[in-house]
Amino acid sequence: MIETNRLRIYAAFQDIMKQFIDAQTEDVLKTAYTEKLNGCLNHPDQWDSYAIWMIELQDGTHI
Repeated sequence: MIETNRLRIYAAFQDIMKQFIDAQTEDVLKTAYTEKLNGCLNHPDQWDSYAIWMIELQDGTHI
């Protein structure tokens, strides 16, 4: 995780990635993000390479 006075940047955990996938309304995005999650699960030693990266303000607002 990278954290500054204003931002947090981190590789999403499995539960956050599932929530993100469920929130997608476009099938193509749902498929792409599901492939990323599967990559994480199949290669846990390379999680950061496959994960969805989250960028948030310190108050939790996603950018």
